[in-house]
Amino acid sequence: MHCGKYDHRTLLIVVMIAGAQFALLMATHGTYGYFRDEFYYMTCADNLDWGYVDHPPFSILLLAAVRAVFGSSIHVIRLLSSLSGAFLVIMTAYLARLLGGKRFAIILSALISALSPTVLAFSGFYSMNAFDFLFWAGGYITFVSIIKDPRPFNWSLLGILMGLGLQNKLSMAVFGASMILAIATTSHRKLIIEKNAFYAGLIALFLFLPHLIWQHANGWPTVEFIANAKMYKIAESSPGQFLVNQLLLANPLVAPLLILGLFQLLRNHRGRYSRPLGLIFAFAFAILILQRSKAYYLAPAYTALFAGAGCAVEKWGRGNLKWLKPLVVILVILSGCISIPMTVPVLSPEDLITFETRIGLRPPVEERSGRTELAQHFADRFGWENMTATCARVYAELPENQRTACRIVTSNYGEAGAISFFGKEYDLPPVISGHNNYYLWGYGDGEIETIVAVGFQIADLAGLFESVEQRATIRSPYAMPYETDIPVYVCRDPLISVTELWYKLRIFI
Repeated sequence: MHCGKYDHRTLLIVVMIAGAQFALLMATHGTYGYFRDEFYYMTCADNLDWGYVDHPPFSILLLAAVRAVFGSSIHVIRLLSSLSGAFLVIMTAYLARLLGGKRFAIILSALISALSPTVLAFSGFYSMNAFDFLFWAGGYITFVSIIKDPRPFNWSLLGILMGLGLQNKLSMAVFGASMILAIATTSHRKLIIEKNAFYAGLIALFLFLPHLIWQHANGWPTVEFIANAKMYKIAESSPGQFLVNQLLLANPLVAPLLILGLFQLLRNHRGRYSRPLGLIFAFAFAILILQRSKAYYLAPAYTALFAGAGCAVEKWGRGNLKWLKPLVVILVILSGCISIPMTVPVLSPEDLITFETRIGLRPPVEERSGRTELAQHFADRFGWENMTATCARVYAELPENQRTACRIVTSNYGEAGAISFFGKEYDLPPVISGHNNYYLWGYGDGEIETIVAVGFQIADLAGLFESVEQRATIRSPYAMPYETDIPVYVCRDPLISVTELWYKLRIFI
């Protein structure tokens, strides 16, 4: 299979599609507000290390570099994520070209990628998920390059991508395992025993080693985090529900097109390069089902299907089926117009709820906290300034002698990060939490005699303090259920030592 045509005109169209997606995201970054995890990541960036309880350090290092140069405005924080979405569009188009696609396949693949609900959603706020798409796409492209030309450079590039990908998100291991299975079950199985494959593995291990050392030094906290998340946080999902959620995340109108793309990759008997990509997706699908993972964990694997769909429509849209090409383009654009309001904050919350009700399409529930009026990637952008102002008022009402040994203690990292970020203007005391890496950062120096507790229930605090008094209630109607109608307590005179109290607050999930 030869590379398809990729002339200047085709490249210009692809870049224009990527640019339009980037412009849409940048224009809407400030519509709702910061996302919960962004506060946490900024705190992580202020405490650089080779690892964190719930993620490796790659995305945090990038965020620290950007903030050092440009500051912490919402547009700056989300700049790299939005650029990642645009680069993914270009990489998807290039993958379609590697698979033999010509102009139409290349452009259609770019369009599908640019309007993908998961790509738009994860490119709209800062997290390691946006970069995970790029690492998977780079893995697909490099793998095809190795099949075409297994020279040392291509193997080394794959090792670098795997190592950095693991330093970004541990789910890159799913790509690695799926790739090995795909090689072993095709005519390319001899690649497994090549010495260059061994060297690629060593490169990946070398790049990932600092994080492994950090894990060992800190008692492997991520192992506990993953176990707790599966047991207490991630909503239980059957294989059938996992499949249904994939259809919802892919957009029901486009899902048949992606299934066609997978079929094209798997059945192309002349495509020595395409079948392994289809198998990588299939094996990743199976691995994540067995792990009972969240549905969106599979999202980075879809890049191969975007490219496969473009090639499939180009192949079948010939002769008497020429009408198929414009019809598919219209379908993709129409589906994008429907999904954009649900993935990019172009509507007010009220209008978005009305829109989703009218079309009868709601995002899948991924966590056990239940469904909210807004999808979680929107709901977690509301309520933080109100929460901070409420805590500031409660703190200001304390007698002056109680403020000197006071801490604000939150139940999770989102609350801690948000109050720290917005609380600078209120001259608040240190904000601490036992959640994930906040626990490892500790509770600071000095005595703790009074705490302003946010996000806890009375049962969590009973028996720990001489006095527990509710002083306020935080109400944020569009926030997640665990961030609205939550009490704010003032707790005085701990009944146990600070060390014991801190351990009781510890939670990795």
